[in-house]
Amino acid sequence: MTPSDRSMLVTDQAGAHVVLTDEVGLVLREWRVDGDPAWGLPNEAKAVGWSGERMLLVTDSRGFTGLFTWDGDLRWRVDEGPDANPHSAELLSDGRVAVASSDGGTVRVHRGVGQGDADEQGGLIAEAALHDAHGLAWDPARGGLWALGGRWLVHWSWQSGIAALHETFRTELPSAHGHDLAWERGQHPDRLWVTTDYGVHSFDVRRRQWLPPEPVCLRSARGVKSIGRSAAGDVLYTQADEEWWTDSLNILTEESSRENGRPERVRLAGMRIYKARWAEGDR
Repeated sequence: MTPSDRSMLVTDQAGAHVVLTDEVGLVLREWRVDGDPAWGLPNEAKAVGWSGERMLLVTDSRGFTGLFTWDGDLRWRVDEGPDANPHSAELLSDGRVAVASSDGGTVRVHRGVGQGDADEQGGLIAEAALHDAHGLAWDPARGGLWALGGRWLVHWSWQSGIAALHETFRTELPSAHGHDLAWERGQHPDRLWVTTDYGVHSFDVRRRQWLPPEPVCLRSARGVKSIGRSAAGDVLYTQADEEWWTDSLNILTEESSRENGRPERVRLAGMRIYKARWAEGDR
């Protein structure tokens, strides 16, 4: 099933699965792992492409990071351990997989699916420290990996022949406790959204400066755990209602952003949602 421009990937910790839903919350399919102690609290799922194939990259707070085919087969996985708390992952241009772990305070790069050498045990090849690491975003236009921690936004260069993360830039967040990192897309392909406990911020990676987010109604939104824009311009975000989770998805259309800044709410009763992404992906 090819996702429509209104279908969404949702991490449901109550059901211990990732689901694909339509715009009214109807579940279309699911991904889960049975019998793996590192699986049970999925917290991020993003659509990625590799060798012409659409895949799903998932992290789980119990330690799991894995790549699924769109049909549900687990292609690759690694266990970061029960004390790491992986919060985000990114597929690098060479097929390596980077994982940000908040409790572990690290970003690790594993062998992944590159060069036909997928490794069931992960194959750790690089590591860097980042306190409270929460978000990752590969820069397809300029190369390198952006990472979000509790206080800092960091850029590392990455060259697979060298297999090391070299820090090239660091800036302090406008407010504390970073949560999500995602490309803004649309009219601002060079900007990253950064969410914290206290609001949503925008960072221009070309000019290396902080800017107000668009739409500006998100600037003071508290507890935003994930955010993303569809190709059609609609903004999908999750906002914690109960500790770290919610049972609802928020969608801001261009019209509602202009009129009153009030999102459409899609409720998924019984779910405990941490992050949600548009299923069409960024790449």
